[in-house]
Amino acid sequence: MQLAVENNIKTIAFPCISTGAYRFPFDKAAHIALKTITDFLNSNSSIEKVYLVVFGEKDSRNYEKTLNRFYK
Repeated sequence: MQLAVENNIKTIAFPCISTGAYRFPFDKAAHIALKTITDFLNSNSSIEKVYLVVFGEKDSRNYEKTLNRFYK
């Protein structure tokens, strides 16, 4: 994200990495991504929009559940 800021990028997208073929636990990956993004945005407001990219409907529902738990 710092590299995006340095290049004046206002919108960025992150895929849910390694949760498919490598079987990294989806909940853990989502939590790491949300924490990293939130921590960065709390100290830097240059990025205006962040997209979280998932593979399909199941991953979308799982990410929504994780978002609800993360931001309670």
